[in-house]
Amino acid sequence: MTQKITLLLIFISLYSCSSETTDTFSRDALSKFDSKVFEVSTKNAIIVWDEAKNLNAETTHYSIILNNKKIVSDLEGVTYSFENLKPKTTYKGIIKAEDQTGNQSIASFTFKTSGNETLQKASL
Repeated sequence: MTQKITLLLIFISLYSCSSETTDTFSRDALSKFDSKVFEVSTKNAIIVWDEAKNLNAETTHYSIILNNKKIVSDLEGVTYSFENLKPKTTYKGIIKAEDQTGNQSIASFTFKTSGNETLQKASL
């Protein structure tokens, strides 16, 4: 009898620690995503990133912050072109993904504009 009660308590304990909480979190959370600087010139740069997804298939919007200043918000695409940048300048930024329920995920990027008009292509 004591063994049955012990087994029952172990089963209840394991069941209460089941993946239900983990599944709920993974269903709602946005996936991590990566960004890449695609092209950089003297005054322009193009960044691309993977789509951040969640299992609820909610629409994800992106905001871009460059050198601590929000450049754009509510983007639905996965690419952005910076224009009118300063030559020979290092830029740091983040792409913030957010879904309709407020879940967020962030990817960062860094690039340096060139000092001449030649186009630099990043290796993907």
